[in-house]
Amino acid sequence: MPVNIGLTGRVCSGKSKASHIIEQHFNVHHLDLDKVGHELLHETAVIAQLISTFGTSILNPDGQINRANLGTIVFSSPKKLKELNILMHPLIRKYVTTHVSSTMPNLISGALLDEIKLLSVCKAVIVIDADDDLIRRFSKEKFDKISPSQQSREAYRKQGTHIIENDFSEAFTDRCIQTFKTLV
Repeated sequence: MPVNIGLTGRVCSGKSKASHIIEQHFNVHHLDLDKVGHELLHETAVIAQLISTFGTSILNPDGQINRANLGTIVFSSPKKLKELNILMHPLIRKYVTTHVSSTMPNLISGALLDEIKLLSVCKAVIVIDADDDLIRRFSKEKFDKISPSQQSREAYRKQGTHIIENDFSEAFTDRCIQTFKTLV
C-alpha cells in the first residue's frame, strides 16, 4: 500500500530542491502545497471569498488573483495572514487528501504541513533544515519577509521523523536520496 511522506521546512531552506531530487530518483506522486494553493486561487468560489475578505486590489485586470498584491497584504498583517489561512488551509487539506495516489508513494511537500493538519496523514516527515545565515546568503529578502510569520526552526525540527541538513553543497543531493530510500 502506498505511503505518504511529508517534506517540510522553513522558507528557502531547500524544500523545492529536495522535492526535485526525490522526483528525479524515485517514482512518486508529488503534492506540492504551494502549487495546490495556487491552483485553488483560480476557482471562482475561492476568488469570490478572497475578494470579500481582502477587496478588489488583489485582482489582475482579467479578474484573476494577483498573488503579489495578495502577498503584500497578508505578509504585512498577522491578522490578514490568519484570515487567508482560515480560508485556504481546509481547501488545501481536502484537495491533498482526495488526490493522494493509491499506486505509488506520495510526497506531500510544503512549509505549512503542520498548520494545514497534514502531519497526521504522513508515515514519515522529512524536515529540510538550514542555518539562518546560509539561507540569507541565498535569499535574504524573501527569508526576512516570510520567516517571521513561520514557526521557529526548532518547531520545524520537532515535526520531523527525519532531518536533512542543507549546507547548500553537492552533498545535499545524496542526503535527500539516502533519506528517502529508507522510507519507501
